[in-house]
Amino acid sequence: MARFFTSTVWLAFGLLLLLLAFSLDDGPLVSAFFRADALTLFLGAAVALVSGVVHGFAARHMEGDARYQTFFNRLSTLTILVLLLLATDWVPLFAVLWVAMGMLLADAIGHARRWPQAAAAAEFAQRWFLAGAGALILGLGLLSLAADSLSIATIVYLAPKFSPVVTSVACAALAVAAAIQCGLFPFHRWLMSSMTAPTPVSAFMHAGLVNAGGILVARFAPVFEQAPGVLLVLFLVGAVSALFGQLAALVQNDVKRGLAASTTAQMGFMLMQCGLGFHAAAMAHLVLHGLYKASLFLGAGSALAAARAPAAAARPGAAA
Repeated sequence: MARFFTSTVWLAFGLLLLLLAFSLDDGPLVSAFFRADALTLFLGAAVALVSGVVHGFAARHMEGDARYQTFFNRLSTLTILVLLLLATDWVPLFAVLWVAMGMLLADAIGHARRWPQAAAAAEFAQRWFLAGAGALILGLGLLSLAADSLSIATIVYLAPKFSPVVTSVACAALAVAAAIQCGLFPFHRWLMSSMTAPTPVSAFMHAGLVNAGGILVARFAPVFEQAPGVLLVLFLVGAVSALFGQLAALVQNDVKRGLAASTTAQMGFMLMQCGLGFHAAAMAHLVLHGLYKASLFLGAGSALAAARAPAAAARPGAAA
């Protein structure tokens, strides 16, 4: 089944690339509940690429694990959830996918069932994800009522006509949901404690799941533009998180926690760009950071082994 899941993800990557290449001139692909434009296909291809690499890595890395098949079922389901989240245009489905993604990610963080720290980290992450889901549902509910529609495209189109108060409150709620998902300060603790997750989960989480906060802001960018005060706060929170994450990464004595702190910094930079209105640059930053961070997580074990080898050879009696 692991090979089947891996092959399916790579097939999805190829299909998304083809759609991206040949559907740009025809406009977005639209159905009753989904809307796939160029940005959706671009981000989807990036997610599928990382997921395919992680699936291939995990097939060897997780070999011998007692919950091997469960791990692959969860990883593949997470990939599907993210791809659907990128494409859905129906508010209730968007909310359901967001909640499901958070709960499944929390379960993945606690993959090692007999490890107390993993169980505690999973429970802690679950509480924060539920808080973020509550903020998301509040924001989406206000916008849906204001637009009298459950279509995200309609909400975005009608955004200039909304009451400034409703828009500001809704955007503030969505900003909180995005900040929690991205692990920004002061919501960073769930991200720092999530390093109990297996390395493939960490790689996919930092390359595709944490980024969902930035995707949320980008999807509702025209709405956020009607709430400049919220954009200013988003910029300031991003700036503080970027500085905090960069400093925290310098003092970590654990490789994965250092990478997690670096992700907080990079997500801060990304939301700073959103706060300035540079949403296209933020999405490019999101994809490039995801690819780079996934490679760092997947290569961390080899880097540690290479670093330990000279030290081991230098010990007295090592040659013997």
